[in-house]
Amino acid sequence: MHHQYQNESPWFWRDNNGNEVDLLLDKGLSLEILEMKASTTVLTENFNNLTMFGETSDLTISEKGNIYAGTSNQNRLQGKVISCLDSSLV
Repeated sequence: MHHQYQNESPWFWRDNNGNEVDLLLDKGLSLEILEMKASTTVLTENFNNLTMFGETSDLTISEKGNIYAGTSNQNRLQGKVISCLDSSLV
């Protein structure tokens, strides 16, 4: 089975204040930025570092998302919510 992120370079980002983004995926001319949470619920605050990175970075952000331990995918104003059980991630 082909992994959809097989040919992308994954990165992690942290600033001097301890703000971090768990996963940055290079999409060529843009980045997809993702947070990973072990919780089965997603709070609005889970998107704070993604929003801050997008507002302060000179880079183009194509997508923002939160991968979590819940069972359903959602589209929210702040970004996508993606279940770790989603088989399209593999």
